[in-house]
Parts: sequence; C-alpha cells; structure tokens
Amino acid sequence: WMKPKLKETGGRVVIVGDHNTLMKKENVCKLYEKAGYSSAYKKVHGAEPKSTWPSGLKAIYMDVDGPMEGVCLDFIWTKGNLSVSNAGLAGDIPHKDDETLYPSDHVGIWADVEVS
Repeated sequence: WMKPKLKETGGRVVIVGDHNTLMKKENVCKLYEKAGYSSAYKKVHGAEPKSTWPSGLKAIYMDVDGPMEGVCLDFIWTKGNLSVSNAGLAGDIPHKDDETLYPSDHVGIWADVEVS
C-alpha cells in the first residue's frame, strides 16, 4: 500500500505513532530500517528512548496490559529526501501538583523534520 504513496510524495514519508506491539523494540527497528526508514529520535540521540510507555499516569481505566517496567512503543520514522535537525520527548513530566497526572499514558516524541 505504500508504493503508490511513495510516488506521490517523491519518495518522502514520515510515519508517526504508537506502535502498540509486543515485539521487542529492536525487532520493530529492524523491520523499519530494513525497509529504508530511519528513526528521527535515533538520528539525533544515537538510540531510541528507553521507554515511552507507561508514562507514569495513574488512572482508574488506564491500560495495564503488557510489561509495566517501561517499553519504547512510540516512534517517528522518516524515509526519502528528509532531514531531522532535532528530536525529543514530550509529556514526560507530571503535573506540578500531582505526580500521577500526565498528559497521556504514553510519552510523546517530537521531531523537527525538513524537506532536503
């Protein structure tokens, strides 16, 4: 399904999101890297974040399936004539008055991506 889109975009693609998978982070990365994608966060920092889930949020109906010690499930993948100048984490600090209140159960990833 991606091949027609690659023609439309001149080969430039950005895939962003929560990859909710029980695959090890290394296997997810190999899958994308084999297909020619690069991690925006890794380009800037030399490695993926140690953990993007869970964030630290404590809520009545929160998702507690899966390993709770922390896993990296969130990525920004780029392919094609794109450059990444910066990347980081967002939503990784709790509310100043409640250490269990975070914007999400995931820590977000952001990147500055430019068409080269």
